[in-house]
Amino acid sequence: MEKLVIIKIGDGDFQQGFPVTLYIGKQGDHFSPSWDGKLPPEPQLPVLYSEWQSEYPRYYKYFIIQTINQKSEDLINALNNWLNSETFRTIKDKLLHKLDENDTVQMIIQTEDPILRRLPWCQWNWFEGYTKAEVAISLPNNDLPSQEVQPKPKVRVLGILGECSHPNTSIVIDTNPDQQCWENLSNDAEIVFLEEPTRQEFNQKLWDKNGWDILFFAGHSWSNPDATTGEMKLTHNNNVTIRDLKLALKKAIERGLQLAIFNSCDGLGLARDLAELHIPQIIVMREPIPDLVAQKFLEYFLEAFSSGKSLYIAVREAREQLQGLENQYPCASWLPVICQNPTVKPVSWKGFNQSLTSLLVGKDISQSINNFDLAWFCSLVKDKNLDQTIRKAYQNSLPSVLKSDLKLWSLESNNIKQILQILAGFKRLPQFLNHLIQDENVPEEIRSKLSDLKIEEMLLVSSDKLLESYLIVTLKPAEDNSKEFLLNAWLIMDDSVPLDNNPYRFLPLIDDENQRQPEIKCKSDKIPEHLDKLIRKCEEYLEGKKYNLTIEFLLPIDLICQEVDRWKINDPLVKEIPVGFRYPIRLRSLERQESGYLKTYQSNWRKNWDKVRNVLEQKPTPELFEHLQEIESFNNWKKLSLSLNEKIGLKLTCAPPQAQAKRKDLFLAILQATTPIAIWTRCNLKNCDLAAEIERILTLNTLSRLCESVQKVRAEANAEENEQHLGFHLALMWENPYRLTPDVMVQLMPPGQ
Repeated sequence: MEKLVIIKIGDGDFQQGFPVTLYIGKQGDHFSPSWDGKLPPEPQLPVLYSEWQSEYPRYYKYFIIQTINQKSEDLINALNNWLNSETFRTIKDKLLHKLDENDTVQMIIQTEDPILRRLPWCQWNWFEGYTKAEVAISLPNNDLPSQEVQPKPKVRVLGILGECSHPNTSIVIDTNPDQQCWENLSNDAEIVFLEEPTRQEFNQKLWDKNGWDILFFAGHSWSNPDATTGEMKLTHNNNVTIRDLKLALKKAIERGLQLAIFNSCDGLGLARDLAELHIPQIIVMREPIPDLVAQKFLEYFLEAFSSGKSLYIAVREAREQLQGLENQYPCASWLPVICQNPTVKPVSWKGFNQSLTSLLVGKDISQSINNFDLAWFCSLVKDKNLDQTIRKAYQNSLPSVLKSDLKLWSLESNNIKQILQILAGFKRLPQFLNHLIQDENVPEEIRSKLSDLKIEEMLLVSSDKLLESYLIVTLKPAEDNSKEFLLNAWLIMDDSVPLDNNPYRFLPLIDDENQRQPEIKCKSDKIPEHLDKLIRKCEEYLEGKKYNLTIEFLLPIDLICQEVDRWKINDPLVKEIPVGFRYPIRLRSLERQESGYLKTYQSNWRKNWDKVRNVLEQKPTPELFEHLQEIESFNNWKKLSLSLNEKIGLKLTCAPPQAQAKRKDLFLAILQATTPIAIWTRCNLKNCDLAAEIERILTLNTLSRLCESVQKVRAEANAEENEQHLGFHLALMWENPYRLTPDVMVQLMPPGQ
């Protein structure tokens, strides 16, 4: 999942410390949640930075590698100690709590302080655990740039190659490799180079009416000591600042300039000046950079960026590849840094407006359709029976002037996100919805839900209804006998609309682009930590909605008596809370998901579920449940299975058998009878009439709310803090044959669907 993290460092200094505010959200979010912390006084840090910078060879001509390496180590140790301080713990804990190691994280450090902007934030050891994260810096105040986006057949690049000799040294750089890197992309990009231009020539080219996507500079540059301004050397006696080109650059940004790359020395001052014009993003070198390092960075970056990787991942990969040069050029991997305007989503190579279609597809529709409705639409149209209906409604909703555009007509039929983005771009979402609502080929329950959606000034907002949401978690032992487990999870955002056989209503919560069926492999003590992160992901999807979230654990019957409801999750007010006190928990058997079981038993399972449906809104009566009060001497499992065939559930008012084999026989009898519901205590309790207490729980409310009744009893146990309370040991199995895992549903689909 893509995450945006902003760490805003307020006014302060290294003598008194700095106030810090953390924001975490998704791209396009209007940040409301925030957390405050503080970076404590650390007067030694700017001293260590100054010592490192004084040893760091300004032109890489004279230096002692051992000395600079020691200064580097001292600086990094001090930086990490500072960021691990107690007053900053709130910020770091929230990062660990809210972010998953597989998230793609765009982290922005917002600060005015010149030393903070120069620090190598990429060396914070937090990044070691987040391999898809990269850091940028930003000014505290940013505006959304006003841009007149013009579709272009290719990415347009203006390359400025300054004079190669340095004004104060004999160092001569070679910009030919930089030029070659760009020319290797000539199939995808239109590159215009100006070699040693005058200020007037540079200025005039920025005014090009066709606009530019990327501005590139290679040559000599430098910043003043506090990096508040900088200069580029164009020719022997002609230097230029950003302020000298201010009006031309503003016009270039208006016409679509999104990225500036200064592959030259000490560029933070240039970035500071250019950021005040609200350009989306800039890449600069924070210190003087050797010619070879600059050349290699550009080569590595363009290779990754043009291949489709995000700007942030491309910069991180290019930076890290520079480590191979650090035996000759210490700290080379520290030098490149992104300067980001946080109001703008980072650009991608394919996102440089190459065509009308890509322009529209790239449109952020977060202001036209919210995450919940988008996810619901995506699940809806994966039903092949609606394929032609969706396509017809889409095509009929396009403006007539565009109906001959073959690119728009030939979109993938099931790509609802692309369809909605294009229609939002043309402001045709209302027409699309109306076509679907009036089409009798769309099932009545779906048309009803579509009618519940309101469109006001092109904002698509679902009605204020209570969602029935489910977190589905599967857990099974790894096959390599490593004593580890495989964890997978999905979210059903709303199960109130009956799409019983549609596997695409499940949103995968574990993403790994390298695996067809991703799973987390972990030891048992790490499962609660992963569960907590999965719940956080669900909360992000459901943010702003009213919902009941129920968690269903699918376990092999050998693990069905695990105390999953007592696994601890984080809470914003108290440190930890058992998950079963916060959410209703249902247990399910993984064996019922196996194809062999489904082929043999699915029909009977559905028949028994129909019995449950008939009494869902009634309080259960004793005759609906088979009652077992003693189990240790019981051994007629065939008889139990036969008795269960006449019931909707099993009520076990004693603990399951101690012996694992006998306990397995019990649950196999339940599976063979295709019994949908079972309730039991995991252990026998003193001074508790288990039969009476479980019967009380069964009749607290209607059968449809049995899960909530169990949760209420667990909450009572938590309040009393009495380990002999039944709420600490109660287990509920609830098996809905129409809520199989999506991978199983796909396998059961008829050919051609």
